[in-house]
Amino acid sequence: MQIHKADQNESKEARQRQECFLCTLDPKQPCHTPQLSGHFVSAQERQYQGERVSIIVIDTGTERVEIQLEDHYYRSLIKEIKARSSNIAPYTLKLQIYHLPNEPVVIEYKNGRRPRYIGNSYTLAVLETDILLNITDLNQAEYCTRQYLLNRLIPSSATEATIRGNIVHYCFKELLKEHDRGTFRETAQDTATPTTETPLQVMQRHLDQAIELNNIDIALADVSVETMRSEVQPHLESLAHWYESESNTLWTLPGVIADDQQASVDNQVRAETFLLAPEIGLRGRLDLFWQQAGQQRLLELKTGGASGELPKRDHRWQVLGYHALLAVRRQSKMKRAFATLLYSGTPGKAQAFGIRASIREIQRVNETRNILILNRVTGVPSAPQGPHAAVNAPCSNTVRRSQPC
Repeated sequence: MQIHKADQNESKEARQRQECFLCTLDPKQPCHTPQLSGHFVSAQERQYQGERVSIIVIDTGTERVEIQLEDHYYRSLIKEIKARSSNIAPYTLKLQIYHLPNEPVVIEYKNGRRPRYIGNSYTLAVLETDILLNITDLNQAEYCTRQYLLNRLIPSSATEATIRGNIVHYCFKELLKEHDRGTFRETAQDTATPTTETPLQVMQRHLDQAIELNNIDIALADVSVETMRSEVQPHLESLAHWYESESNTLWTLPGVIADDQQASVDNQVRAETFLLAPEIGLRGRLDLFWQQAGQQRLLELKTGGASGELPKRDHRWQVLGYHALLAVRRQSKMKRAFATLLYSGTPGKAQAFGIRASIREIQRVNETRNILILNRVTGVPSAPQGPHAAVNAPCSNTVRRSQPC
């Protein structure tokens, strides 16, 4: 009987971990309440047991519930809510709470009582999950949160740099697809034995098609095809050198197979993969995504911004957003995803940086998204950044030179 009860407990724990994507990250026991939703009522900071905590009250439809959250993750959200107190009132903001570790405690007040859930560092509070923001919106918000509203009002046209980036992305994507399929062509040589195409030759073979796909944008940008070819060529050479040194282990993720899973010969490899995570209100397109039985992995290619200290802060922020997407889709027995940020603009050989994410980074991604949602719903932008910025002063960050993706 004891063995049967233990099996039941293990089965229950496994089901809970499947229901809550954050349980796969939290090393402690599965949470008590995987998710809770309701409409926003109020938010404030309080002192509780000698510590400053963030308290958000929601209306679940049957009762009002307090959620106690980690203050260092939700302090900025409460500050932004208070700054818009008169603007938020007309809106009925929906809040989704994930991963509440323990059952609620009852808090007594003079005029009644209310249940309070006490979250931990893995508890996630997400505003308006029905609004799916793009990961690149977070990238821009890292530079200036007002950039998001401006881009919604004034869409930017394709620049020479973005066109070049699109062409390089296309050629590199086709190289990796042919690598996965094993479809490199043989080239005729003077010798009797034909040789296989080099990585650079494969990308150059796709260059004409890439230029044809972008010929309208090239014409509108008033750039000649010859100029575009000359600008793209160093990037292709840099990526070819990187590929030659990494191709033998490109799809191989040693040591990531779960203990109770068999290694699979066929990996799932996809280019330009579009991922949706409605649980956290995010979407994004990954340059390259592949998965084995034990781990997910992504690659993000950057064709610009390769000068100075690498990796760039905003580029790293974008990859962390992809980590958040994959965290939602990660199976309980998988190890955490691994990401590579690859710069093709570095001389000679593309430079790669491994980017990992913990719950801290995922919380920061969610923090930025929540503030952008407040900007969008209320139409009131956040105050300009910087210690000396006035509330209504123009933001020096709102206009910047376009950067390729």
